Amino acid sequence: LKLESAAPMMKSAAPRVRRAIKGVLFDLDGTMVDSEFLTPLAWGEVLKEVGVDLGGDVKSVARACASPALRGANASTIADHLVK
Repeated sequence: LKLESAAPMMKSAAPRVRRAIKGVLFDLDGTMVDSEFLTPLAWGEVLKEVGVDLGGDVKSVARACASPALRGANASTIADHLVK
């Protein structure tokens, strides 16, 4: 399909409707739902799936997740830190 032959089809498309944005909502952790406690639980489940059993010690995962070294880290870096 050449660009010239596609032009008539593009003109027949419905026109776009522009709408004004009335508001934006940023849900920072704790603003609407306090889900911070779920992070160590989720990481505990991930570690269990890869064979690292913490024996239900969620507090040690919570402490490790709160490490300043992990602020802004990606999932791979966090997982490496938690396994150590």
